[in-house]
Amino acid sequence: MGLLLLALLQDAERVRHTFTVIEENDFFAHVSASDKHYTQGLRLEYHFHDPKGGPLFTPRSIYGDDRLFANGVAVGQAMFTPENITADPPDPLDRPYAAWLYVAFLTTVTDPGRRWQDTWEWSIGTIGPRALGDEIQSGWHELIGADDPTWTNQLENEIGGGIAVKRQWSNVAAGEEGDDWAARSITSAGLSASTILSEVSLGAKMLWGYRAPADYEAGQGPRSLQTGEGFRLYGFVGVEGRFVPWNVFLDGNVWRESASVSRKYLVADFSGGVVLRLGASFGISYAQVFRTGEQTNDPRYHNFGSIAASLTFGF
Repeated sequence: MGLLLLALLQDAERVRHTFTVIEENDFFAHVSASDKHYTQGLRLEYHFHDPKGGPLFTPRSIYGDDRLFANGVAVGQAMFTPENITADPPDPLDRPYAAWLYVAFLTTVTDPGRRWQDTWEWSIGTIGPRALGDEIQSGWHELIGADDPTWTNQLENEIGGGIAVKRQWSNVAAGEEGDDWAARSITSAGLSASTILSEVSLGAKMLWGYRAPADYEAGQGPRSLQTGEGFRLYGFVGVEGRFVPWNVFLDGNVWRESASVSRKYLVADFSGGVVLRLGASFGISYAQVFRTGEQTNDPRYHNFGSIAASLTFGF
């Protein structure tokens, strides 16, 4: 799912630090709340913007010196489960249990006029029991008195990772630049090459509301490329189509024998939500995501909610 970023204040010499927490869970999916498919994701991010600095994880020669650079690091865990988490043995026609525990290194490059933004992400981590999916989900279910998941056919331990890049473009869709009430369109194209997930994506979002900015991360956290202070409240809707030649969570381990299922190569996410910002320092967002069926034998959509909050400090 990728990223970013940071508030750019009027004082261009200030170094900015942004901390973001993103929690995604199908518990928030009131339309069809249950533990299945993509059931839980937690991601913690730290971003560092120094107006005098450059990219740490992307060659500067690609862009030149007139761009705005920000660097960051993230740690996260994602969990995937079959529809019936109490079946033992699990249904061989349903997806296997899987968890992904990782660290990612990030660089965001933005056009000074905020017309486009590139996000680069290098990730490395582990799938399998070492990713702690069983311990965390089973422990949480025991605490709240929910069904105990079996985790008996999860993917095997395996180190994985890769690179992802995404370009996003922003345009004023209605109103004028600087209007308090306006709409913006965000279009995107992405590419990921990884032993975990390889895909090509195309997407579009529409933002509308009070002082809606060129927010390249609407629906993925309130980490907008934003200027100035003040109150902002705006909603968004979006769609992203993806061609996925490889998905380890459905295709199974790369180097070892494991469970796998027949799947679709074309999928789409439909999203909608709201973003609230209180000045340049704090933001919070909520998004509801509807994902088309990924398995050949299960055409039903899946949905989950995403809550994100960020704090930005200047030193």
